[in-house]
Amino acid sequence: MNSANHAYWLALLLLCVVMCALPVPWVAFPAAVLLVLFIPGALLLRTISPVMQHRGAFFVALALSALTISIPLTWTWRVTNDRWVVLMVAAGSNLSLWLMGLRWALPISGDSPRIDRGTNLVFGGFIGWIALCAFLNYYLPTAGDRVETVAAHDYTKHHAILLSLERSAIPLKNYFYAGEPDTPYYYYEHYYVLVATLRKLAQDQISIPFALGVACAYSATMLIGLTFYLAYRVLGTSRGALMATGCVCVIGGFDIVPVLIRAANGGPMVVTLDSWIPPPWRIHNLATNFMWCPHHITGVVGVTLCAYLLSIAPRAKWWLILAPVLGASLFGTSVYTSIPIFLGAALYVSVRLWLTRRDRIRLHREIGAFAIIAVLGFVLMIYSAWQYATMGSRYSGGHTISWDRFPYAVFGRLIPPSPLANYLDAPWIILIEWGIAGVACLVVTRAWWRTVLKDEGIRLLALAGLVGTITMFTVRSRINPIDYSFRVGIMPAMVLAAIVAGALFDRENVRHWARKARWPMLVAGITVGLSVGFYEAPLAATRSLLRPETAKQDAAAIRFLAKEIPEDAIIQASPSDRVDLVQLTNRQMGVTDPKNAHVVVFAPLDQNRMEQCERDIRAAFESTSAEQAYSLLDKWSITHVLVGTTEQDRFGQLPQFDDRGFFEVIFNDGNAKVYYLRK
Repeated sequence: MNSANHAYWLALLLLCVVMCALPVPWVAFPAAVLLVLFIPGALLLRTISPVMQHRGAFFVALALSALTISIPLTWTWRVTNDRWVVLMVAAGSNLSLWLMGLRWALPISGDSPRIDRGTNLVFGGFIGWIALCAFLNYYLPTAGDRVETVAAHDYTKHHAILLSLERSAIPLKNYFYAGEPDTPYYYYEHYYVLVATLRKLAQDQISIPFALGVACAYSATMLIGLTFYLAYRVLGTSRGALMATGCVCVIGGFDIVPVLIRAANGGPMVVTLDSWIPPPWRIHNLATNFMWCPHHITGVVGVTLCAYLLSIAPRAKWWLILAPVLGASLFGTSVYTSIPIFLGAALYVSVRLWLTRRDRIRLHREIGAFAIIAVLGFVLMIYSAWQYATMGSRYSGGHTISWDRFPYAVFGRLIPPSPLANYLDAPWIILIEWGIAGVACLVVTRAWWRTVLKDEGIRLLALAGLVGTITMFTVRSRINPIDYSFRVGIMPAMVLAAIVAGALFDRENVRHWARKARWPMLVAGITVGLSVGFYEAPLAATRSLLRPETAKQDAAAIRFLAKEIPEDAIIQASPSDRVDLVQLTNRQMGVTDPKNAHVVVFAPLDQNRMEQCERDIRAAFESTSAEQAYSLLDKWSITHVLVGTTEQDRFGQLPQFDDRGFFEVIFNDGNAKVYYLRK
């Protein structure tokens, strides 16, 4: 990244814009990836640090791109999702950064760490393996025109959000319920806008699973790369940095042990290892989150990026602008990750001001700088905060510190169920879920901790991780048990723990009583933990190929709905069983189960009305009267009905739909039928 080579960057920018303008998706899409996910950060990087390492700069550029360009793109999407406007904003944002470089570009020093070829191969292997698994997890189920659902649970929600962004500007629409077509819905939209922009610049001709798979691989790559270079900077060794990197991607916890114990006792053998523990207490390993929740991973990328940049340049003037921008992006990407991070950042500021209390001039400057950052951040985040508050007012649940008894409680059984009871069992839960990284946190010396916490970046990561860990065992969701909620706040601590694991390769970093067991601990921890990278990750990526198609008998009818009926059609099938029909058909549903955890994300203004809709639709399927079924379906603007094996298994033969006076059969392959409501 030669900061003086302005012509090169301008030429690359213009080439990408021209390629995005072409009506050829497979030309426009890779250009869009460069235009949105790399060039912005690379251009910004030229102006923010004279000491950036060459190799680490690539991953910093990736992270800066995602966390900065998402802000203008999100504001654009609040006005329009027109392809040409989106392209102009993306190009204009990049051009502005290029012009900044003309005025303020700084030379990048050549203090790049000398990393040997073997280390680079292993490091690249980590990234390639996990990125491939993350991509295939989304792409494989529908590859080759297969009718299969993505196994990552959150994809139901991911797809619905991206389908909304394809069809209309923000606010989001609810594709699970057509009864309130004009109701606005709000979510943490920034990450989804990035994916939607890639698709929009390719004329929405790249499938949602493909685009999301690319974005998930990108998120994983950012976190893996930043962890490696932050660990290398702190630990100073390639072995330690590789260990840290492995612990955020292919080396997990000891959770294969309870899973195998359960399987030996007749329980199921699962793909997702951490499913041995009930959801409110579950700490998903980072590899799982790469595949399930890339938006939360991007939030962790934000704090890891800040840690890396703070480690390099803790008092640079560009923090006055970059910090509020990164904060606003984090808030708009993952609110539940951002809140513990913001609290940790407040503690970081307090510690930093305390340490400079004797230098009055510097203290006043830092107070002023933090005040500016806070004010600018508030301005950038206030609209998103209003959206979250508006959406939150629709839920009857919310969050609570009231807990049920942890089923596997040991020490927590000594007192009534409460956050305090959770704290008593948290250490062994974390030890199982973190594996060798958790062991490392216990056996490294106090001297090592004191030394490493002097690093400004590690201090921020530690405080954010501490707050997130406490919050996870304190606050839970009352809306539904699988809601991630503040459980994702622990992920910054997991990145730090991975770096601590890398410290085990230096004997002097280990407490005296554990030094003889250091290598057995490492070998055992890595061996058991590899089940995440070499059992869970590839199996999660390919399991759609290892099972029959979910809707094999109904596949032809589902393909018909996806390709042959109008885009504005409203389809209806069994409301209890077909929440995945939206992702298989890209069509609006009349209603799906209002209590489904993925549907609840889109809470309507009138929950009772949605529940009445679901009762009416169920009554239409249960009725023997064609006239009554027609009346109930037409009442909710439904245009097409799918009667497949799922519907027949639940409701019987459904003869009411064969009345030609009310319904027209437009597809019938002997297994499933599609009916059109006559007008």
